[in-house]
Amino acid sequence: MLNDRLPFGGLSRLRGFAPMFVVGVVLAVGAVSSAPRLFAQDQGQKTQAEEIDALRKQVQALTKEVEQLKRQLVEERRRADEQAASSLRQARQALDDQLSRLVRDNDKPRPANLRGLLLRQALAFYQEIVTAKDDGAAARQEKAHAFQRIGEIQQQLGKLAEAEKSCRQSIALWEQLLKESPSNAAYRRNLAGAYRQLSRVLQSTGRPTEANAAAERAKAIEQSLDKAPK
Repeated sequence: MLNDRLPFGGLSRLRGFAPMFVVGVVLAVGAVSSAPRLFAQDQGQKTQAEEIDALRKQVQALTKEVEQLKRQLVEERRRADEQAASSLRQARQALDDQLSRLVRDNDKPRPANLRGLLLRQALAFYQEIVTAKDDGAAARQEKAHAFQRIGEIQQQLGKLAEAEKSCRQSIALWEQLLKESPSNAAYRRNLAGAYRQLSRVLQSTGRPTEANAAAERAKAIEQSLDKAPK
């Protein structure tokens, strides 16, 4: 019937078009059938991206928590160090007073072995301070004080070479602290005191020129304190 309605040329053209039509239908069907897979793949990529973003946010939150804990630990350590330094300072000051009385009352009758024992006990305490591994500013102040006291005790025990070394170690620590805090008046006063102690030790070793130089250095530091703005 189709042949009756179409001329020969039209029928041949339709037959030529048929394969192309079939191919088009196949492609269309393939496109339609692949659409759900593409949609699912796109949804999968979105879900994966969302999961990655969620994980990234969790990591950021955990990082903030860790940093906060670190700050808390540092603050707690600082408070603990300050408390420990305060306790050590009180103990050292109490021993300073006892040592000062012992040196001041040198002329009072007292068994030589008892005096030596007291000095050696004080020396052991101060040596514990200077061998501590803490290098904070507060700890270095205590070490500087302790080295000066060690120098005094060693001078009393007749260990002049060791006394000189200890005094110079005290001076080095005070100068280091003063370099870090140039306006700290307490550091300057203590540095002057360390130089005066060094002067006494040098005088005991028979080196008056060096002793006078150390005394002049102490005097210059004290004068700089008087000139400093109040």
